Amino acid sequence: VNTESINHIKDRLNDKVILFSELTIDNCSDFNLLIIDSVGMLSNIYQYSQYCYIGGGFGSGIHNILEPASFGQPIIFGPNYIKSKEAKELISLGGAKSISSVNQLSTYLKELVKNQDLALEKSNICKEYVLNNIGSSEQIVTKLESILQDV
Repeated sequence: VNTESINHIKDRLNDKVILFSELTIDNCSDFNLLIIDSVGMLSNIYQYSQYCYIGGGFGSGIHNILEPASFGQPIIFGPNYIKSKEAKELISLGGAKSISSVNQLSTYLKELVKNQDLALEKSNICKEYVLNNIGSSEQIVTKLESILQDV
C-alpha cells in the first residue's frame, strides 16, 4: 500500500487510519481504521472487525471472502469479482457489495456506520450464507465413496 493511496483513503473517510505495520501499543487507541499490510493475519483478525474491505478487486480478482463472511462481516470489494462464486452469491443475497471507487467505498461505509440495523442485516446474511453451505467436505467424501464402490 503506497502513501498516496493511504492519504487518499484518509481524506475520503475523514477518519483516523493506520497501517498494521505502524501500529504500536502506544498508538493503537488513536485510530479508527486499521489497514492490514501484512501477509497471513487476516483469518485471525476478521473476528474483531465490523466491516471488511477485501483486496484484489481492482486487480486480478478478490481474495477469499468466506473468512469474513463466517464472522458475519458485511463485505465490500472492487469490481473484479467475477471468478468468485461466493462473491456473486453474497451480492445477490445482499450481504456483500462491489464498489468501483473510493467515493463509493466512503459512502457505503458511512451508510453502514449510520444505520446499524442495515449493518446487522448484512452481517446476518453473511453468517447465514456460510451456515447454509457447511458440509461440502462431507458431500465430496460421500460422492467419492459412491464412485469408489463401483471401481
